[in-house]
Amino acid sequence: MDVHGPVGATHSVKDFAVHIGIVTIGILIALSLEGIRETVSVHRSVREARENFRVEITENQTNIRRELENTRGMQTQIQKIVADLPGLRQHPEQFAARISMIRPSFYFFSSSRWDSALSTGVLGHMKVEEINRYAASNFLVHDYGSLEEQASPAWLSLEAYFAARPTLSPQDLASGIEKLLVFQGFVTQMIHVGEQLQSATERGLVAP
Repeated sequence: MDVHGPVGATHSVKDFAVHIGIVTIGILIALSLEGIRETVSVHRSVREARENFRVEITENQTNIRRELENTRGMQTQIQKIVADLPGLRQHPEQFAARISMIRPSFYFFSSSRWDSALSTGVLGHMKVEEINRYAASNFLVHDYGSLEEQASPAWLSLEAYFAARPTLSPQDLASGIEKLLVFQGFVTQMIHVGEQLQSATERGLVAP
């Protein structure tokens, strides 16, 4: 801000008062303009953040819907395999064949736009209720991503185990069943957290 007083000599108290008044008015106008510019900039940043959040949450919502559909299908497959174990123990090749039909999806979920908003400080200009909705979705994205990171090695280990054993001894089968039950535990957790994430994305898309 650069304010200049009127040019010319001051010959009386009146002139001095006029000069002071002009300078004061100039300062106030400059401060007002600066405030308006800052307000416009903040509103623009908040609007852009909301748009970015909606894009990210919408993508995550689409992916979790597909993920849950696939994961629930996996859960049903695994439950049927476990229920059929008495007969499958007598036919290990059928057990391995049914394991090979399980197909995890492991969709990708993003939180980069939320992380960007945190770094810029734009959240400080949004309502607490709105921030909480976005935060809940973001935190559950991290929770679900962490579960995927744990479940993926468990699945790869299960898949590789049977791929490396064309024929299965009773001991091999017992170890394979144990690996399946471990993966089943992750599937159950993924459904539980995934349903929470789905609800959070729905809330996150509510208009502010």
